[in-house]
Amino acid sequence: MSKLFKIFGFLNKSRKTVSETISKSTEFIDDTLDKEYIASAIDKAKEATGQVAQKAGEVFEKTKQGAEQLADSDTFKNIKDKASELAEDISEKGKELVDKAMENETVQDISKKAKEVTNQVADAGKELVDKAMENEHVKNVADTVKEKTNMAAGAITDVFDGDSEEE
Repeated sequence: MSKLFKIFGFLNKSRKTVSETISKSTEFIDDTLDKEYIASAIDKAKEATGQVAQKAGEVFEKTKQGAEQLADSDTFKNIKDKASELAEDISEKGKELVDKAMENETVQDISKKAKEVTNQVADAGKELVDKAMENEHVKNVADTVKEKTNMAAGAITDVFDGDSEEE
């Protein structure tokens, strides 16, 4: 009987080994299938992205060709020429209107009055500056500003003169 027990022991061990091997094989196959599914999904995503990029390139090229054809078309050139002519007409009409307006006495009077008012404002401004310069403090500040401005201008001139001498 002991031989029978040895055989049963051997068969039991073999069964366990076979069971473990089958279990490991099943896990390996499951992992492989999962990885294959993910890899397949990634490949499909790459393929779809490539197709989208290719279609976008085709659409861009067709759009570019269409724009070039449109720019070269007689219709577009005619529209461009008519727009240029219209702009020139508008410019000429504007000049004519200005010339006619300047011939109008009312416009001439308004223009003359505007010049007079401008001169009056300039004179009043000069008087204000002259009055302000009579104030000793204001005169000192103005002289200081003038002096600093002249110094800065001299320094800038020196820098540029120095650059031109080096060259």
